[in-house]
Amino acid sequence: MSIIFCLIFILELFFNGLRDSYIKFSQSKVGGQVIISANNLSPYISLKETKETKEISSAEMIQDIEKFGGKILKNTRSVTRYYIPVLSKPSVQNLIEVDPSNAPKDAIPILTTTSFGELLLGKYDNKINKLTAVEYLSRYQDYRDKVLGKTFETDNGEKFFVVGLLPGSYHLSNYSFYTLEKNVDTTLLNELLDDIPLQGFEPIAVDNGNQDSWQTGQNVKQNVKYEMVYAVFDNQKDARHYLEQGKASFRMVTLDDRSYNANVILGLSPEITFIFNFFQIIIRIISFILFIVATVVILSTNTRLIAQDEEEIALYCSLGATKSQLKIFYGIYFFILIVSALIFAYFITSLVLIFFHLFRGQLINIQAALAFSLKDVPQVFWYGVSSDILVIIVATLLLAPLSTLLNSRKFSPRVV
Repeated sequence: MSIIFCLIFILELFFNGLRDSYIKFSQSKVGGQVIISANNLSPYISLKETKETKEISSAEMIQDIEKFGGKILKNTRSVTRYYIPVLSKPSVQNLIEVDPSNAPKDAIPILTTTSFGELLLGKYDNKINKLTAVEYLSRYQDYRDKVLGKTFETDNGEKFFVVGLLPGSYHLSNYSFYTLEKNVDTTLLNELLDDIPLQGFEPIAVDNGNQDSWQTGQNVKQNVKYEMVYAVFDNQKDARHYLEQGKASFRMVTLDDRSYNANVILGLSPEITFIFNFFQIIIRIISFILFIVATVVILSTNTRLIAQDEEEIALYCSLGATKSQLKIFYGIYFFILIVSALIFAYFITSLVLIFFHLFRGQLINIQAALAFSLKDVPQVFWYGVSSDILVIIVATLLLAPLSTLLNSRKFSPRVV
């Protein structure tokens, strides 16, 4: 019985801890807000749709966004041939590591991504996936030193000043340990972690009051014309409803009947929440199945214990014990047994997770720093309690009175 509850607790505590850690780092510097860009390019064209494909207007996109609580960021523009959006300094304040006022007057202060930062540096290390986690971290820290607070000018005439890094990953695409261990698959856990994607962002320019002086480079002719809308959702709930019920198509989650494209440029993407919710459903189903098995084991064990105590029950009855008293006695007895089993299972589960983090702790910590472009390596512990665990514990404790109820006839003197 305790083994079954160990499996349930490991699933729940580990997944909740992983999810909570991911969300914590994703939102640590941006809060619950989600900023998106939307354009009216058709996300897909069926075989029957060619020139007759109808493009959605910016007014329709705005109406769809506002329907789900989104607020349009008016007068937000994009600069350079890379179409980098310009956001106000307060909206990205916590991501800024170098004061934008230090930037040359004609340079664009930007929060960069790994790919764009390496583009500015003019190099990309294609051997990075052959490194250990510690070597990976060393390369990342070296990369930070080379881009932060530095000014870069491109061959097209754009001039950039890097003031911070966006919370996207450094050469990682998912939460798997595979890349950090020289592309060697060392654990079955990678099968799960491989399906948890890391967010990819595009650079963001920070308005420092010198936009008129920015060196934005030569204009590049657009082959495709489209309209762009920028908006912000104040919380994850609204953003998730927009993903699930709106008309926008997102990168990582493909849903039907979409009319235009949307992309998260800052904040925790509702796509990630959607994926975690999907995994949560699967874990709940597995936990429910294991709980049913545990219920059968507990009820059958308690029934067998009562059957073995027939002589004792008869003795208690002869001494004047009533049926109600016997039910209370065995109810308390079963309650103590179940509580003991739960405590033991929780203790063993905690030990298993502690040993796991002792063995994999450094790898998990480095992974977090790389996955979210953090300044320092954090201490991460994938261990999280949720309401699901509390529901399981309460439901299990209710099996004590249920056991006495199902065997109530056996406490009757006439049966004994």
